[in-house]
Amino acid sequence: MKRRHFIGSLASASAWAATSRLLAETKTGATSGEGAFRFVQIADTQLGFTAWGDDLSHEIANFERAVVHINQLRPAFVIISGDLINMPVTATKLAEFDRLRALIDPAIPVHVQPGNHDLGNTPSADSLAAYRARYGRDYFSFDVRGTHFINLNSQIIFDPLALPEETKRQWDWLVADLEKARRIEPDHIVVFTHYPWFLEDAEEDPPGDPLDHKNRGYFMIPLKTRRAYLQLLTEHGVRATFSGHYHGNVLGRSKGMEMVTSGPISKSVREGTTEGYRVVDVTPMEITHRYLPL
Repeated sequence: MKRRHFIGSLASASAWAATSRLLAETKTGATSGEGAFRFVQIADTQLGFTAWGDDLSHEIANFERAVVHINQLRPAFVIISGDLINMPVTATKLAEFDRLRALIDPAIPVHVQPGNHDLGNTPSADSLAAYRARYGRDYFSFDVRGTHFINLNSQIIFDPLALPEETKRQWDWLVADLEKARRIEPDHIVVFTHYPWFLEDAEEDPPGDPLDHKNRGYFMIPLKTRRAYLQLLTEHGVRATFSGHYHGNVLGRSKGMEMVTSGPISKSVREGTTEGYRVVDVTPMEITHRYLPL
């Protein structure tokens, strides 16, 4: 890295909930200066989650409201952190997601990544192929004004035995991409995943079936796998990972990397978290972020 960097964030769910709405943020929170920019993270759009069926009205209303805010904020890009629709995958839900995504101004790049509701809790070759046919690459990287961003398919990390060749292929790609980034010396390296590596503690290891959604372990990468990835990311100076999946706001830290788990567009299921989206401001020296309720 060229210089030492710091990541700033609001410290509690209550502080997030009290944050000013869009107009105030637009006036007071806009980035300025050489190399400064902003991006928006939305997580778990998950059309059909609230009613758990074909009624998508709640998610559509929230998504449309978020789009209005995004088009006013004019971020450098938007990242949609997985669970685009709720299981089961249907043509109607997919078409509606595509319609809503297209409401974001075409001048603003929109990146998507798969979640467990898009590929299945245990991903299959067929579900992965279908995702790629519709949305393209499931892992890739890109650069914006001196910051390197890495978008990972965390579903094949969460269950590495489901598609072991795909898991290894992504791992090898990640190693090579991080090595290339280290040679370039970006201001920051930031990772996007659907599953968080962990929620609060890098060594937390909840017992029970990791596929049981009532078990805390369902909401994070299993410990043994997590350790290998965290070591790799730490060695290469990754400053933050932004994820979703938990339907709540949680902050954690592993050595020099902040683990930011964001609340959903669809429906919050965590006390203290409202439905909303995260605004992230980046300068050459720091990354700051805040969660804005819808």
